Amino acid sequence: MADPALAKKLGADERGMRTYVLVILKTGPHRVPDGPARDEMFAGHFANINRLAKAGQLVVAGPFDDDSGWRGMFVFAVKTKAEAEKLVATDPVIKKGEMVAEYHVVYASAAMMAINDLHAKIAPAEEPAKYRALSSSLAHVRSDEPATRITRRLASVRRPAPASRRS
Repeated sequence: MADPALAKKLGADERGMRTYVLVILKTGPHRVPDGPARDEMFAGHFANINRLAKAGQLVVAGPFDDDSGWRGMFVFAVKTKAEAEKLVATDPVIKKGEMVAEYHVVYASAAMMAINDLHAKIAPAEEPAKYRALSSSLAHVRSDEPATRITRRLASVRRPAPASRRS
């Protein structure tokens, strides 16, 4: 092992690997209607993602960009589906039935545990206004809206205009 201290910090086994649980978030049975309750649910969803990431439990999260009914995914640094189920149960989109979860145990590189630290070094500091814009953009997503359109809408909130279009 090239760096035993790093391997230990990341929870790696002798192959540099570890167990995770991949969670696929799918459209659920209950669409929360547009309005304040939906806004609050998605604001809570993003707050929960940030809380779990800061606690070192959530390794990766993000939306899907297709029309499969798959809304997003989580990768948790836990060994069992039961542990992941407890963490997912804290998410407002699950509590409200907006999304349902499917669980898969995955054996992958322990280096994934470094993603959150690396992301913090390359991502701009988040501003409350940006979170409000993102939450507002997601609040009006229909469960039957194509994911490609949702992703484009989110991208317009997250990314500044290209330098050639800025005045």
